[in-house]
Amino acid sequence: MTLPEVISAKEVNENKLIVETLKDKMSAIKVTSQDELTQVAVHIKTVREKKALVTAARDKYIKPAKEIIEMAKNTYDPFIDLCTKIETELKSKAQVFIDAEEKRVEDKRQKELKKIETGYQGSDKAVENISNIAPAVKKATADGGGTLGGKKVKEVVIVNQSLIPDEYYLPRELDMAKIKKVAGAGVAIPGVEVRVKTQMEFRG
Repeated sequence: MTLPEVISAKEVNENKLIVETLKDKMSAIKVTSQDELTQVAVHIKTVREKKALVTAARDKYIKPAKEIIEMAKNTYDPFIDLCTKIETELKSKAQVFIDAEEKRVEDKRQKELKKIETGYQGSDKAVENISNIAPAVKKATADGGGTLGGKKVKEVVIVNQSLIPDEYYLPRELDMAKIKKVAGAGVAIPGVEVRVKTQMEFRG
């Protein structure tokens, strides 16, 4: 990978030479006496000075880069956020339609079952009619790729905390992790409801 043109290769090589020369020089240092220990302190001071120079060389590129990044974010993030909002609104409209489709199928199914209960028609005819109900629309594929569809997700809702048994409490608060796990598995908990809703996803 090559360096961006904005960074001076000459400057990079100069700093590289400074640090590598320093490394070679310092690797030969031995500490066997008080004088040599004092020299180590001097050498550390020298190393820190060189480090400061290299850091300054780096930072003169980083600071304007950060400013550019911040400017780009401030300029474009509102547009990106708006795109996200538009997508959410479109998914919401799609979800309303898919929910209505599922309700349409279920209403027709229940209507046929009701005819059996009332003796209006036999079970064979009801089964035939139910099988002929147009299935609910559940997904759509965009030209060029990408599929929009809904998936069922469970949402655990506390409807009456006073009814929840003590076993679902931590010392001072509800153990929501346990409640979600147990209720999500289909076990009834007093004061808790599990609501199934459609969550729209676009893949592609």
